[in-house]
Amino acid sequence: MNDLNYAEFHDEEKPRISPNKAILIHSASGIETSPAYNPRSHFLASIHDFVFNEKNQSVIGTGQLLTENDLEQMLIDLLDKKHMDNDFISPNIISMSSRHIAWTIAGKVRPMIFRLRGENKTFKINVPWPNMLVVARSSGQVAIAAIGNNRRPNANTKVYRAPLMNIYDDGRVCVGSAAIPDGVTQNHISEWESIIFDTAFSHINNQKTLNLTQKSKSAKNNGVSDKDHVHFWRKLEKSKAIKFPIENLSFDNWTAGNFVSRHI
Repeated sequence: MNDLNYAEFHDEEKPRISPNKAILIHSASGIETSPAYNPRSHFLASIHDFVFNEKNQSVIGTGQLLTENDLEQMLIDLLDKKHMDNDFISPNIISMSSRHIAWTIAGKVRPMIFRLRGENKTFKINVPWPNMLVVARSSGQVAIAAIGNNRRPNANTKVYRAPLMNIYDDGRVCVGSAAIPDGVTQNHISEWESIIFDTAFSHINNQKTLNLTQKSKSAKNNGVSDKDHVHFWRKLEKSKAIKFPIENLSFDNWTAGNFVSRHI
């Protein structure tokens, strides 16, 4: 290591610089269940204080393992990259970190756009959307679940499958060619919601997306087809419903807590 150029710090007196903390990176194997293990790069990180030995020398002391989140947050703090603003946190935000944000959307009547696979036409209908819980990640992933009431959810609140097309079995949205927002702050929420509300639904990604008591002959294995899905929404529009029928939500033992945890 090169000597410090003290003139860069002060013209008259030398600064006193002493080590305070050390982060060590360890290669690792056979400990895949540890929360500190990084499966992508196969390493562990630990943080250590400096202590004095019997010769009054400063040495690295016993350390503590860091989880991936610990390490990421520490580097963000050191680099001063964390986004900060002076806005109050919106009451619909459930949780947020440097790499995710989770929030609720109140159910209401709004347009729903369709462009079904194999067809060239796009059409729009006005229908009541359910209350929804949305989780967006900085990696570009967004997931949606439905909520059965308009109260703020807690970790134990029961949530349902989002009754929408283009939703995978675990709640992730098939974003296709949609523009992905470049952040996960509350200022980016409207951009994430645009992926949901301003793009056209084309097909179902799982057959459990709706709970239909009157299933058509095309619904197989108690599932829902593209045709069933569109028929449901057209019927809902025709009835001039203003609230999504809760009995048509499909439940799969999800809670708000485990849904958010799964997608952050």
